[in-house]
Amino acid sequence: MIAEIKLYCNKETKKGFPVVFYYRNKEIRKRVALGWYFFKHEWNFETKEPFATAKDYRYIYPVLLNYKHQIKHLLFTGETDLNAYLQVLNKNTENEIILLKKRIAELQNESKINLIQFMDVLINEKNIKKESTAIYTTTKNQLNEFLMTDIPMNDVTYEWLNGFILYKKAMGTGIPGINAYLQVIRATYKEAQRRSSLQVKKDNPFIGLIKKFKYNKSNEVTPTDFLKLQQFKPHKNANKSAAFTMQRVIDLWLFQFVIGGHDLVDVALLTWENYKNGRLKFQRYKNRNKPDGGIVTTIKVLPFAKRFIQKYGAADGERIFEFITDPTNETRYTTFRGNYNRSLKTISAAQQLTSILKSKTSRYVFAAYAGELLIHTHIIDQIQGRKSLGVVFAYQGKLPTKVIDLHHNLIIEKAGLS
Repeated sequence: MIAEIKLYCNKETKKGFPVVFYYRNKEIRKRVALGWYFFKHEWNFETKEPFATAKDYRYIYPVLLNYKHQIKHLLFTGETDLNAYLQVLNKNTENEIILLKKRIAELQNESKINLIQFMDVLINEKNIKKESTAIYTTTKNQLNEFLMTDIPMNDVTYEWLNGFILYKKAMGTGIPGINAYLQVIRATYKEAQRRSSLQVKKDNPFIGLIKKFKYNKSNEVTPTDFLKLQQFKPHKNANKSAAFTMQRVIDLWLFQFVIGGHDLVDVALLTWENYKNGRLKFQRYKNRNKPDGGIVTTIKVLPFAKRFIQKYGAADGERIFEFITDPTNETRYTTFRGNYNRSLKTISAAQQLTSILKSKTSRYVFAAYAGELLIHTHIIDQIQGRKSLGVVFAYQGKLPTKVIDLHHNLIIEKAGLS
């Protein structure tokens, strides 16, 4: 004899597949629809219950759990009368009515917009303001893969967010990537809260979920690794074009490090106007939406950086490095950055480096080397174009370039570059 609750996958509707109570013995076979519908990705076939991320989970699960408990008890006692099982379902109708009334009351106060729907609104607004939408578009694509269908803004809960995190971790995404997605979802959620007409609940489900990213061994690059990079020789079967490109990738990464570990996007946007009197003077792309554009970074062009500019700089171009795709074309730039990272991965393996290099690694390594040399945080922040936090720094102006250049040289010397 069989008596169980399951998802009946032979009959799909627009709402999904029905959840049924299924009973079978030698004489009788019966299915009783429970009035709930889920799609396959919302249903845990192992435990025979919906996933916590499924719609209306918190209303259906207590009733379902009660059904399962009582059905299990009847099976344990050896009960074979179908009517005994049907009575279990009928007895719980009253509880379902109470839960449904509660659900109706909540629906009356439910948000007037869905998560991805509102993200589209923000993307459109950012396009009008001529602000970057790349990270919003990427996050939206990730949500579409995870959700399959949009969810109400008020369904963004701690539990739902945790489910998204677990999904991304299972897909191999690291903490920095997950943090980036969560920060976009949080920004979307908070902006929706500000718009009272959308009736988004006043809470913060993100507390404790966005983890601080710490420097670790996966970002370690030793002085020996720097030497290996400078000793790189292309594969004997590589043609001249491929050999040149690989060497340029190495030189570009080392250049990022030598100028303070600045982001690839900032290197790509450097113009000849930014390069005067032996210094690079610019503001980070990351701070472009701030009223003042953020801190102005002034970096001394050390010998390695000067040689790189002379070798790869486009003398007739507006931007110094025309070989890097213009970041204002987000799609093409994303492709260039992806190819750059893949080349760095290949080089890291070929040279047997301590860790796999990425476009962002040079920033972490520069700060780590500075820390090992006991260089003050305020100096590192000034080199890397970051605002120093704390009351003391609020009263402290920029340090003299002589002081900055001295410590900048020490970091580069530690890496064995000149």
